[in-house]
Amino acid sequence: MWPVMVFPYNLPPWMCMKKPYTFLTLLIPGPTAPGKDLDVFLRPLIDELKELWETGVRTYDKSTDSVFDMKAAVLWIVNDFPAYGNLSGWSTKGYLACPVCNTDACSYKLRRKIGYLATRRWLRKNHPWRKQKELFNNEEEKRSAPKHLSGEDILCQVNTLRPSKPGKHKDNPDLKRKRMESELNWTKKSIFFELEYWSKLKIRHNLDVIHIEKNICDNIVGTLLCMDKSKDTVKARLDLEDMGIREELHLERHGTQVKKHLAHYSLSPLECKCFCHFIKNQKFPDGLASNISRCVKDGKISVMVHLAVHLPLEAKLAGPVMYRWMYPIERRLGDQKRYVRNRAHPEGSIAEGYIAEESLMFCSLYLHDIETVHSRPERNYDAEELDAQISGFAQNVRACGGRKMRKWYEAELEPAKWYILDNCVEVEPYKIKHRKILERESPLNLDERQRKSFPQWFNNHIKELYFEGSDDVTKELYVLSHGPVARVVNFTLCTFNDVKWHVKQIENNRSVQNSGIMVPGSHGKRESDFYGQLVSIVEIRYAQGYSVFLFKDDHDMETKYVDEEDQVEDFVELIEDENVNPGRALRRDNVEPEIHVLSDKDLEQSSSHDVDEIDDDPEDEEMLSADEENAENNEDDYDSDLD
Repeated sequence: MWPVMVFPYNLPPWMCMKKPYTFLTLLIPGPTAPGKDLDVFLRPLIDELKELWETGVRTYDKSTDSVFDMKAAVLWIVNDFPAYGNLSGWSTKGYLACPVCNTDACSYKLRRKIGYLATRRWLRKNHPWRKQKELFNNEEEKRSAPKHLSGEDILCQVNTLRPSKPGKHKDNPDLKRKRMESELNWTKKSIFFELEYWSKLKIRHNLDVIHIEKNICDNIVGTLLCMDKSKDTVKARLDLEDMGIREELHLERHGTQVKKHLAHYSLSPLECKCFCHFIKNQKFPDGLASNISRCVKDGKISVMVHLAVHLPLEAKLAGPVMYRWMYPIERRLGDQKRYVRNRAHPEGSIAEGYIAEESLMFCSLYLHDIETVHSRPERNYDAEELDAQISGFAQNVRACGGRKMRKWYEAELEPAKWYILDNCVEVEPYKIKHRKILERESPLNLDERQRKSFPQWFNNHIKELYFEGSDDVTKELYVLSHGPVARVVNFTLCTFNDVKWHVKQIENNRSVQNSGIMVPGSHGKRESDFYGQLVSIVEIRYAQGYSVFLFKDDHDMETKYVDEEDQVEDFVELIEDENVNPGRALRRDNVEPEIHVLSDKDLEQSSSHDVDEIDDDPEDEEMLSADEENAENNEDDYDSDLD
């Protein structure tokens, strides 16, 4: 079966190329591949695409309650490399197999295959590798990279082709017609050139990134570990002899026997075991990658390699690869295979299964009181939107997992209190005012003096303004000025901006990790990045039900600018910033958290009060309830003022 699917691109990134927004337009039956006759099956689709471009289709717009003529165009085609030849008309076999290099291909005849050995053509003119002979093909490389042909250049080439009759009947005279030299590697003129805009596109067919990277990975790992897919074969050694390069890798002959020495880049059995052990123990962030350790068994883990040199140009022209690779298509093919119930007629099963699933999907959109695939919450969903106006209180953090309440001592609470005030935008005018007061007293050591005196000054100043009836002081600002209560809650898990964060302690028995954090900071006059692991998620509570979440990392923060004696305990706050990770900003109104660092040597004295173990013990739940009552009693002073 050969399905043809259409993906609409005028959707948000998190919907694009997903299953509910995939249209199965054609289902070409087997049992043999259509080959270059694929255009015969594409005729209905091409006719509809021409109508969408030329006249459009009357469409109802719900947002404006009006009807308009909707037009559409094909942006590009996503396919694997064999289908590249069937769709484009350029044969992907032989000396001119690369469709991007076209006539200026860099292929050479080897003993049993064709090799692409002139990848140095893409280097700059003065690159030293261009003059190195022995490491490559025993020749200096003076040629420049092949010219990138435009769509108009391609159209000029295919317009010279002789017309051919489609079909695989034995009486078809064009079934095994030999190509003329002027026809290059073209087998036909693609039916997509009937679209008026097709020759104007910068990219018409995308190279198959996933199979290119898979083949390169297989070749490298197989060669290093001397596996079955190794490219260091006897025939490859004979090719090196024919080219007169790398004598240390030539075969050693003793009469009728031939000895193949182990290459210096090949790993020994012990090194192979160490390599596989390293791969098996890798932990990736939750939801980022599959469990790679399952792919390592018993200590083991082409022509497509040349195509990798063309991927950077495609990235420049077409942008992110996730919108034009084969991964979502391979997933849809797997879904369609699961539709098959009658193996004698799989196309019927796939068609019925697809129609049934589409019908259920549309019906489920009207089931508002029932949880469906489209209405259920996401795997890592945030907390509900808060009505807080102050940025520090507006964190949509959903804390979960084990929790435990404990009391923070002054050495821990004061740095956290200052850090929250220092990173709150609404407090900035008061910080400037307080700094001017300190400057009038003395210009020395302003930062340290403000850090110690500002929280109390801010509390007194806001309290005066509040009782004077100032409009600048809101209830949230008043609560913030009084500072947090001494009781804090430690959590083991939380979600923020669709990312699940784990503390370090619970990841020992898991195959994923989400405790690694990076903190942009500075040391002296130089910027540096601090790296550490999350050991606690702290909820600092204020009066009136407000709270702020902070991340607490370990003491082993790594940076190339900070000495070990300067490494102290740090706090990290989750803050939304539009300048951080714009890709995530497209998915939600908020974006990835910006992480700031606060360092205070006073915290070293209080590190003994840290919680060593966090769990869901029922006794902890009882303790939590009792401590919450105590915390509420501490808030009475604030509440009475607000009342």
